[in-house]
Amino acid sequence: MSNTEIGILQTIDSSQYYLTYKNNFINLFKSDAVPSIIEVETISDVSKSLNNKYFTLSTSSKKYCVYFNVDNSGVGPQVSSSFSSIEISISENDNANTIASAIKTQLDLNYSDEFTTDIDGNLLTITTVNSGKPKYSILDANTGFTISVSQYGKDSFSLVKSEIPDDSLYDILDVSINNSGDLKILGIYKDSNKLFDEHNRPILNEEYYEKSKTYSNWVDIIP
Repeated sequence: MSNTEIGILQTIDSSQYYLTYKNNFINLFKSDAVPSIIEVETISDVSKSLNNKYFTLSTSSKKYCVYFNVDNSGVGPQVSSSFSSIEISISENDNANTIASAIKTQLDLNYSDEFTTDIDGNLLTITTVNSGKPKYSILDANTGFTISVSQYGKDSFSLVKSEIPDDSLYDILDVSINNSGDLKILGIYKDSNKLFDEHNRPILNEEYYEKSKTYSNWVDIIP
C-alpha cells in the first residue's frame, strides 16, 4: 500500500474539484477559489504630472506594472524584471474619465485573458479572469489614484466527502469522478474465504485482485 497521498484536479460542471486518495481512503474537495477585484479611481493629469507614474496589478501567476506615457515623452518606471509592463498612452491634461477609459481600452484589447474591466466615469473595477491568490498582493502605486481591494483572490478548497467507499477495497491505483457524481476506482480488492483444515478448523484465506469498479451517485454534484 502506498503511504503517499495523491491528488487529482478535475473540472465538473464548470467547477473545479480536487480528488485525493491514499491507500483505500478518498477525499473530495470543491474549489472555493475567487478572483481578485481591484477598484481604481483615477485623477486628471496636470502638466504631465502622470508621466512615468504607475500602479501595480497581479493575477495568480503574473505581476504587472501599469504606467503612463504622456505625449510619448515617457520611458517607464524602473521596476523589477519580474513585472510585465503595461503602457497607457495619454495626453497632457487629460481628465480623470479619459484616463480611466484609456486604461480600460488597453486592458480590454491586450489583456482580456487576464482581466475584465468595468468603468463608471473615472472608477474602474478590474477583476482577474482566473481565480486564485494574487502573486503580488501589495497595492503599489505613485499615481495619486485611490486604489482599493474589494475582494482578495483565494484558491482554497472545502471538503465535500471523505470515506472508504468499499470495505473490500485494499489499495487505490487510480480514481476519477464524472459529471453525475459516479466514482470510478481502479484498485486492489480483498476477497476473504473461510476454509477448513484437516481437523475441521476454520482458516481465513485472503485473496487480492485488481479490479475497476464504479460507484454510481457516489456524491451529489452541486453546480
